[in-house]
Amino acid sequence: MLIAINRVRAFLLIAASAVLASCSGNGARLDMSFEGMPDSEIVLKSLNADNSERIIDTIKTDNFGKARYFVELDEYSNPEFVSVYGNGRMLACIIAGDGEKINVKADSSGFYGDSYSVSGSGESELLHKVEKEYARMMHRYDSLKSALGASESAGDHALSNSIKYELGGLYVDAKRKATAYVMEHLGSFSSISVLFRYIEPELPLFAEGSDAVYFRSLYDSLHLRYPKSGFVSLLKEESDRRLNMSLLSELLSEAGESGCPDLSLPDINSENVSLSSLKGKTVVLYFWSVNDVNQKMFNQELKSVYGKYEPEGLEIYQVCLDTDKTAWASAVRIQDLPWINVCDGLGASSAAVSAYNVTALPSIFLIDKSWTVVERDFFGSLEKTIEKYI
Repeated sequence: MLIAINRVRAFLLIAASAVLASCSGNGARLDMSFEGMPDSEIVLKSLNADNSERIIDTIKTDNFGKARYFVELDEYSNPEFVSVYGNGRMLACIIAGDGEKINVKADSSGFYGDSYSVSGSGESELLHKVEKEYARMMHRYDSLKSALGASESAGDHALSNSIKYELGGLYVDAKRKATAYVMEHLGSFSSISVLFRYIEPELPLFAEGSDAVYFRSLYDSLHLRYPKSGFVSLLKEESDRRLNMSLLSELLSEAGESGCPDLSLPDINSENVSLSSLKGKTVVLYFWSVNDVNQKMFNQELKSVYGKYEPEGLEIYQVCLDTDKTAWASAVRIQDLPWINVCDGLGASSAAVSAYNVTALPSIFLIDKSWTVVERDFFGSLEKTIEKYI
């Protein structure tokens, strides 16, 4: 009998140890409480390095609006940004670190930022602080944008100009505060959230080439602790991209009469053709990949425009950024592309990429007769734009 009791005790001890292990390592435990949300669905999402979200799980609260969850982490996702959704809106955002026990209290009826609190995680507490300030700033920004639309509709130019001035001041103040925060918290993941903020879909808070220093400084502070984190790797990529932006600006400002960086790349006959050999013409500089069907189809639109304006001085310098030069040369021949086609087979490592800060394909530039880049990515108005400068 005593032996049996000891076995039961041993089994219970092992089971308890397993439960503790599952809650104290390789992940973070979330203890959550939601005001006014009994028996409600809660969706947990993780933020990917490309700014998309992935659903981790969907759970339900109990009769008291409480729920628990264990977020599994590994060396690639530690720490991890986790967003909590319920009642059709985001209720909270945390940074989950290995071994943490994080308490979240949220109210779906309140203003985001003010409507939740978090404890048990220093990083999450810092993130909550900056999220709250960001939410308040965006609320003010959206209010001003609405007022601007109303004033412009009413034809009140004085008021419109005043609101535009205030919007500009709000942006400058937001960036000043964000910059100070990042430099004061170089060891914190919360600074990543600050660096990748957007005021509008096409207006990032840190948009200048000179902002590379902030991304690099944060990367240098975090990569030794989190060498495999996708977010930390992204910091370096963004630092390099912004540095290329600065280099391009320098090249453009120092180009003198040339007006834009020169390229010299091999054509399908392995003979180098320089972009500068086209000086005096209106030039379409087009970066593409043969692996994209849509980009191949765009070549047909280019052929139509080229046939119309080539007699008037239009030239096309088409740069393929693929590594398979055989497939590229074959595509050029099959499509019977009549303009200059070049490819060095280096892909994203090509000097052409950094010279023109190409961050996505396709990418298109228009260089006028004075050898100045005057348009970029004008796909929706190709012929109209070319006609304006030809």
